[in-house]
Amino acid sequence: MLNPLDEETARQLSEEYARRGLNYRAIELYTTLAERFMRQGKYREATEQYQRVFVIEPGSITARMTCANLYC
Repeated sequence: MLNPLDEETARQLSEEYARRGLNYRAIELYTTLAERFMRQGKYREATEQYQRVFVIEPGSITARMTCANLYC
């Protein structure tokens, strides 16, 4: 069984969602993965997930604020 929060699985699934025009689902997966990394103290990995969100939705204020806090 695939773990939907496995980084590679989530990345591939998110890319497929985006390819099919289901951007909200891709963003949801990237954000969920970023939040998991934040809880684990893996801030670099979390910011990488938010960078992927920015490619899909560059104007996401919430994602930008959260990512900015991670850099601080």
